[in-house]
Amino acid sequence: MTFCVAFTVAIGTSVGSGAISLKKALVIAAVFEMLGATTMGSLVSATIKSAIISPEHPLFDANPALFALGMFSAVASSSLWLLFASFLGLPVSTTHTIIGGILAFASLEAGWQAINLAKVINIVLSWVVSPALGGLLAFLLYGSIHLFILKAVDPYGRAMALLPLYYAGSVAVLVGIVAQAVATLVSKSPWALAIAFGGTALIALATGLVTKWALVPWLRRRDLFSHHRADFETDEEDLPTDSDPLMRRAAHKSSSGGHTDFDTVSLSESEGRVALESDSGSDSQDAIPVDLLHTKHVQTKFKYLMILSAVFIAYVHGANDIANAVAPYGVLLEYYRHGDVRAGGQIPVYVILGGGVGIVVGLAVLGKRVMQTVGEKIVKLSFSRGFAAQLGTAMTVAVGTALKLPISTSSVLVGAVTGVGLIKGADGTPIQWKILIKICLAWVGTLLVGYAITAGIYFLLKLILHITLLPPLLNSTTTNDTLQLVL
Repeated sequence: MTFCVAFTVAIGTSVGSGAISLKKALVIAAVFEMLGATTMGSLVSATIKSAIISPEHPLFDANPALFALGMFSAVASSSLWLLFASFLGLPVSTTHTIIGGILAFASLEAGWQAINLAKVINIVLSWVVSPALGGLLAFLLYGSIHLFILKAVDPYGRAMALLPLYYAGSVAVLVGIVAQAVATLVSKSPWALAIAFGGTALIALATGLVTKWALVPWLRRRDLFSHHRADFETDEEDLPTDSDPLMRRAAHKSSSGGHTDFDTVSLSESEGRVALESDSGSDSQDAIPVDLLHTKHVQTKFKYLMILSAVFIAYVHGANDIANAVAPYGVLLEYYRHGDVRAGGQIPVYVILGGGVGIVVGLAVLGKRVMQTVGEKIVKLSFSRGFAAQLGTAMTVAVGTALKLPISTSSVLVGAVTGVGLIKGADGTPIQWKILIKICLAWVGTLLVGYAITAGIYFLLKLILHITLLPPLLNSTTTNDTLQLVL
């Protein structure tokens, strides 16, 4: 299951923009996905295991084998659908598929009265609100970068001045949300929350000071060294020469006191050159800046922020989506060990570690397809746009996890990418609305497909295993023994 979940892993923006390679993405996913699942995964997994449908419902209390079989069917249907969608490059939601599957076997076997409809409504509303919230946060974050840095008279100097603020703010928000959730799990004492927020403030302050006194001076020295070594030289045919009329027009605009728009560069490190575009994203190059090297340096300053946000997003993805994927296995293990599904308890660490391994393998095998859709096809992302999209996503998913809501990281990321794409600039391309509409339709279809496939698998297995429905409050030993032989 987690092998298929990896296809929708949410660090595709980092890989698609060229901030990190696929190998580095694998390392980040292996470490922080499992860390997020082990520290905060229990918040969401508890919702999947017992909050939507209570295993203590009279029907499932008398027939725990049916509850375990239903969870197995939901996992199987999710795996099949995610595998198919990933071949198409669609970032569909693991959460939508799992929830649809759980609703299927419960409603068809025990009726809708067995389902906690209030909880389901809250989850569905979170699926609508979370992409919008992710888009809004990403829009505001990139809007600040666009306004205060990329549109400044001296974007390089402004970027260096504001980098400590962006680093400290990013760490403060994410660490604060995570610390609050973990403190709530560990202790109900108000002192635990006070310590969590106090520690967050100290960490954010330290991050800002280290960035200001260590990282920024290092970046300046590296840029100066790179300039003298001519590390950013390009072939003459790739850039306009002094005799080029476009270059003369840009130079005249700068010398005459006109405003030079530094938000006109799309960076591709893998190609080793600076690609020029107009502010509208068209082929016209009337706004080519004179200081190309200067502009490239501005965008690269967000590369490390984008990597930092990739770490955050891997962590919250593990805490939410991976917990969704392994929660049904917790039900199956409880049934295998105790003969019922009411034992409760945390999901064993080795199950979470197995999920982490599945994430890495799935990301390596087919993850690139979905990464290209999220990181390139919806809208072309620069480092600054990618940072804003990822941080907005991580903040939204962290809040959802703290509220014990199983939301979709991939859906939130798509909303965040759309949010940054609404701001025009040459460090990105126009939003591809056709692709976005196709993704949204896939989200709706995922819930229905998960419901239909789970229903088919559930009743097929029930028929094959000759499981008979026992009335409530009667002994279900025979049924339990039959399914245990299979599991």
